[in-house]
Amino acid sequence: MNIVETKSILSCQLFSFRQQENKMLNTATSEGYLKQIP
Repeated sequence: MNIVETKSILSCQLFSFRQQENKMLNTATSEGYLKQIP
């Protein structure tokens, strides 16, 4: 495997990790908002 392939695979994994992170953050914030409503 050459460097370009490795880099693209790594950036792809990082991107999907960021997407998961954003989903978790969005869920956490919406849950937090729901808890704040009396």
